[in-house]
Amino acid sequence: MMQGQNSAFTADILQIIQTPETSYRATGTYAQTSDLRSRLEINMNIQGIQGRLLQVSNGQVSWIVRELKNLQQIRPANHEEAPPTEEVQIERIDLQRLYDFAQTENVSLQDPRFAREFASGIPGLLAAIEAEMDFTLIKRVAIQDIPHYVLQGEWKVPLDQKKFEDSLSAQIFAGAAPERIRIYLRASDLMLVRYMCLKKRPKGKGWYAPLAMELSNIVVNGDVSQIAFHWQPEGDQVSEDVTHKYLDRLQKVFQINQNPQPE
Repeated sequence: MMQGQNSAFTADILQIIQTPETSYRATGTYAQTSDLRSRLEINMNIQGIQGRLLQVSNGQVSWIVRELKNLQQIRPANHEEAPPTEEVQIERIDLQRLYDFAQTENVSLQDPRFAREFASGIPGLLAAIEAEMDFTLIKRVAIQDIPHYVLQGEWKVPLDQKKFEDSLSAQIFAGAAPERIRIYLRASDLMLVRYMCLKKRPKGKGWYAPLAMELSNIVVNGDVSQIAFHWQPEGDQVSEDVTHKYLDRLQKVFQINQNPQPE
């Protein structure tokens, strides 16, 4: 499933967030190199709230930037224009420390349980769902006369059997987690072109997609500016190094490699 995502390519992204009652659209761009440096940027405007997600990886460090700006502020009593409020969250992941973990614990970089933490962008997304779900080919379709495979993922561990550290985490996960995932791969090179999370409608029959993503204008092995993968916080922006959180998750997943086995 990862084959088509190891190429250098660029694409435009359309993301749709849907509730049973309405839907919202976001647009963005994506670029990556053959050595999996990547840059994903998505922008959305929902009822006066402007959001931006930026994920940049240069192979050594990965940055995740989340920005929220409220464009519709209530005016004060003197009727002066109130400036928009803005919130910026910046996370930094030291990929070298994750790589060192894999080397020390003899973990394959291709193992989706590791790749989901190490890889960014499209490869990271595919590794994450591959680690959690079993996929089967359900049909072949033509999109704009181009053959595609449609794969459907079902949870390896059913949602009602998953274990969490606390009941709140379980409730949040149960409410947000999709019941199925469908991915559309271009048959010629297994390039991901569409990703859909599916949940049953709370009332009535049928399904809806709380999250869907579609790639278009895909250009494989085109010119990708290396500047796009070099990013640093600006001015007085403060970042949080969250590498330890990634290492903690990896240690829990691969703890069998850290404990001596009984004879």
